[in-house]
Amino acid sequence: MLTPERFNILYKAFPDTKVAGIHDTIMPLPKSFASELLGLLSRSTLHDNRTPMNTKVKHSYMRALPLRFHSALQKWALATQEKMASPLDHNHTYLNIWSKDPCDRVFGAIPNASSSKFSGFSVCHPVYDDQLMHRALKHAIYSAVANNTETATFMFLPCWGGRMSTNPYSKLVNAYPHLCCILGIILGLSPHPTLTMPPPPFGSARNFFSLAIIESQLSLNNYNPSWVMDLACDIPEAKWKHESISNDPVLNARHPRT
Repeated sequence: MLTPERFNILYKAFPDTKVAGIHDTIMPLPKSFASELLGLLSRSTLHDNRTPMNTKVKHSYMRALPLRFHSALQKWALATQEKMASPLDHNHTYLNIWSKDPCDRVFGAIPNASSSKFSGFSVCHPVYDDQLMHRALKHAIYSAVANNTETATFMFLPCWGGRMSTNPYSKLVNAYPHLCCILGIILGLSPHPTLTMPPPPFGSARNFFSLAIIESQLSLNNYNPSWVMDLACDIPEAKWKHESISNDPVLNARHPRT
């Protein structure tokens, strides 16, 4: 069930999008908050028994990034957007959120994060489906290559009790060392704070987050040369691999800043 806090976030978002004229662009037209909330819950993979679901995928809906993770990334890494989120679990303090379902526009989400290049500074915590995560990381990397503007995507990707090199998306990280690096490893994530349910059984699951980045390190280093160390201070449970990222775009991103 929804927590009161999440209910209030959705309850406020519904009239805001109506005033903004978004409801007029949705067909069929939204009827009421109650009907749209019911539709949101029925669309959620968690509540759709018709959709065959890998257990890890199901439990990814129960793993949410703690609020202080978002706060740290907003403060030290200039994050202003959340990709591949849902009105049921997004962090409402971001300027923009992207959802996979067009119907989620009624609650302020932008549909289909992959329909355009990632730009700006974003957080992305996709569903734990190997193919989806591979596509998300690939899209983030290609966006960083193609953009003329500073672009950084902080991606939280799981490693289920094994070496990261065994994950399908690890090859992408290794293939683009000048754009990607693994900043650190986090041992597990808390159960979902939005939905009331038993915690997932994957106690040994590890989450590592990799950074797809091009030129944005210039902005981050100019804004605050110690941004990586500041992130480490605010997320102490992570095992950090770097204390800094090079300010030279030619250097491998894994090299320390000089």
